[in-house]
Amino acid sequence: MTNSTTMNSSMTNSAAMAKRRPPTVHGVAVIDKPAGVTSHDVVNQLRRQLGERRIGHAGTLDPDATGVLVVGVGGATRLMQFMSDSSKTYTGEVVLGRRRRPSTPPGRRSPSTT
Repeated sequence: MTNSTTMNSSMTNSAAMAKRRPPTVHGVAVIDKPAGVTSHDVVNQLRRQLGERRIGHAGTLDPDATGVLVVGVGGATRLMQFMSDSSKTYTGEVVLGRRRRPSTPPGRRSPSTT
């Protein structure tokens, strides 16, 4: 197979591929993510609601975590690399002296036996 044959074959394959529709919605969304929802779930929900494929977030939050999830839509997805490099602050709460049944999901209180 010569180079020209290889080149013609690859051009035929790329010509047969469908062009991706350009994004029509651009911007940054700040989402207050509830516990029990993954960052990927939030992105998928926005994709359905906005009808856009090009959506990305600036950093994953654990499913049990609540907090701000910054999401870029359309051309704004390019900004996410700069937002994920910025510093973040985490807050938490530790409660000592309480028991939790092993079957109780994290973040939920079970009847106290203190």
